[in-house]
This record gives sequence, C-alpha cells and structure tokens, in this order.
Amino acid sequence: MAIYNPLDAISHNNQNIWHQNAIIAEAAGFDQCLGHPAPGGRYHHHQNPRCLYATDSTKHSPILGYAFDGFPIYGPYAYANANGSGGIKRMRSSYRLRNITQRQSLPNGTMLNPNQYGPEVSPTYPLGFYVEDFEHAQNLGDLDEFNVRFAVTPEYPQGTYAYYVTIDPNGNSVYPYIIGPQYYGVVAQDNFGNGRVTINEPVKTYRGPTTGVADFAEAVPHEFALQQNFPNPFGSAATSPAFGGGNPTTMIRFSLPQRETATLKVFNTFGQEVKTLVNGEMEAGVHLVRFDAATLPSGVYFYQIKAASFTQTRRALFIR
Repeated sequence: MAIYNPLDAISHNNQNIWHQNAIIAEAAGFDQCLGHPAPGGRYHHHQNPRCLYATDSTKHSPILGYAFDGFPIYGPYAYANANGSGGIKRMRSSYRLRNITQRQSLPNGTMLNPNQYGPEVSPTYPLGFYVEDFEHAQNLGDLDEFNVRFAVTPEYPQGTYAYYVTIDPNGNSVYPYIIGPQYYGVVAQDNFGNGRVTINEPVKTYRGPTTGVADFAEAVPHEFALQQNFPNPFGSAATSPAFGGGNPTTMIRFSLPQRETATLKVFNTFGQEVKTLVNGEMEAGVHLVRFDAATLPSGVYFYQIKAASFTQTRRALFIR
C-alpha cells in the first residue's frame, strides 16, 4: 500500500504557493476504498485506506504501515489516554478551516503580494480546495501539527510516536488525513529514489509491499532550527502520563539544511555541561534525539545546538 500526502501535484498558476487538496480536487476519481492510481499506474491513498482494515470504534486500530521516518501509521481509533487507559476514542485532528473568503495570506500569517493571491473562495474553489485553507490550532484535537502523538499502543506497550488516520464521526476524511504537512521524525535518506521502505520486523502484506509515505517537498529543511523538547515538562506522572509516569526521557528535534558538523549539549542552571547528545557530522534533514535525564536531579536544564554559525538554546524542565 502506498500512502501519499494530501497534495495532487497542482498549484495555482504553478507558483507552488496554493496547493490543491487531492481529496477535494480529485474526489470524483477515488474508488470505494478511497484510493486511485497515479499517472504511472501506482495505486495509492491520500486519505483513509478504509478497505485495508475493519473499522471498529471499540478497539484500538491496527498498524496500517510505517512512514518514511520509521513511525507507525494507525487507523483512526486509539486509547483515549496516551498512557493506554480510558477506553477507546477516535483520534481528532488539530487542524481547522481558516475563516477566510479571500486567499491573500498563508496559515502562518504571511501576507502575500497580489500576484501570489489564490482564487477567492467560491463554489468553484470552496474552502478546503487548497491545503493552505487549513490552519493548525494548538490542542484543538488529540494530535499535533504532524498528526502524531506519543502514546501506548498494543504493539508498543512502552509508547511510541505514531500517526493516525483522521476522520469525523460519520467516517468522512478530515485534514490532514494521515500525516501532517511535514514528517515528525528523521526521514531515512535511502528511502528517496525508489519510493519504498524496508521494514525489518514482521509485517502483514496487503495487495503487495507496504511502501510507506510519499516524499514531501519539505523533507529537507531550508534553515537551521531547534524545536522545543516534547514532552516538556517531563518525568512527572502528572505532566507526562503517556510515558507511564516518571519516565525520565524527552525528545529533542532539530533541523539542518545541509550536511554539517553539529553539537547538541545540555547544561544545568550553573552553566555546567551535563550531557552531550550530538557531537559530529550530521546529514541534512530533521533529526530526533532522546535526552535521558535518569541520572540527573529535578530542575531546569538548557539544551543548546551549534552548527556552522548557528547557535540556539531552549529550556527543558525535568520533574521526578
């Protein structure tokens, strides 16, 4: 099974600004399984591959495949609480349609020049026709901007980051459908070119090899960046129940637009180095690093990345 992103490869005036939403623009071409063939013949899904599994709102959905960053993709139903408790619920997207009638700005607030405007909202180009018609709203649903959360699952009793198919109460597809505008984790570079992922563990095959998720244009970042660790605070049952309570680990994500020698170090409030998480040459891409504070006392820590002329520091709170 191949899973593609929501785009249909067409943008308004070929400017690569307003990208058509395949679920709307190609609605007439989907079969009863919500899939269709690409021009080259590959059958694929942009949205819920509903014929691949039995939808059951009383059970945790099965793994449908693995994305190019190695994280599993589940159907729409999961444990209500990330620690595996609370019964089963439908995973809700944290995206919503923007309140616009004219397409003159992007979801991040960027105002466009008149020659970059998209078509006005109309019956021909309804709201949702372009993926830029959607905006992320923090904590609106169960999933973050990548359509992912860290949670206990049947296959990962210690917890894992995972993507979920998003649908509404009636089973209709909900943006971003499977994966957000970007991958959450580090995309393995050997996945590019042949369009396949090799899974080194037992899997069930449906209609041919499990192929993962198609390449996103933003797979290689355009600039250096250091993201806030997740979860934060971490280590406390009260603030990170998904980790089983008291798990002393958190994840740190950073982006490199080019192959670069980088260091990622953790310091205490006295400026003393307590951990070196990265020290060496790294490939271009988005990298995810685990910070294990098991040997450290509770408190505030600062993690800092240095790469080329780029330096950035963020704050993390560890509570035992």
